[in-house]
Amino acid sequence: MTPNEVTNAIIEYLREPPTAAIMIDAPWGVGKSYYVRNELQHQIQQDHPDKRPIMISLYGMTSVHNITKNLYQQRMSQSLMKIKLVQKWRQWMQNRKICQVKETAQAAGSLICAGAASLCNIGDISTWTSDKTWHKVYETVDLLQNYVIFEDVERCSIDTVELLGYINHLTEYQHVHVILVSHEEKLRSAA
Repeated sequence: MTPNEVTNAIIEYLREPPTAAIMIDAPWGVGKSYYVRNELQHQIQQDHPDKRPIMISLYGMTSVHNITKNLYQQRMSQSLMKIKLVQKWRQWMQNRKICQVKETAQAAGSLICAGAASLCNIGDISTWTSDKTWHKVYETVDLLQNYVIFEDVERCSIDTVELLGYINHLTEYQHVHVILVSHEEKLRSAA
């Protein structure tokens, strides 16, 4: 397929509710990452201005938990950039009449501080927050306005069946569009 055909296929994929992921397959060194960052994302932004990318390299990832933290870190950073996170959190708490307001506020405060640290390149915010805090984030952050790009799929250290199950969960149950960027031949030999 030509780059234009790939772009058109992905634009079409983003128009419908996801039922599976879509993969960009090409050998190492041909410019897949460059294409995604400089051409594909630009075209998606033009055709789907409401969609925001979350791009994650799976190179060296050892657990789906780490992928999830990275995914939600980036989503939270997007919210912080728009300065709507606190308003959304307050609305979420009011809509659900949370009994544990103190605990939820502590989780929000922890993530806001950690997110600001991430934006300033101070450190990995996933080490600043507890699993309990992350669980609250997973329950409250909506990924529907995003599409996720997983790069370096073949360089991931997670068991292939576990990784594909995770991606399947994102598409089928969380209704997230997922684009995989990989060299399928290397992925098959790694499995």
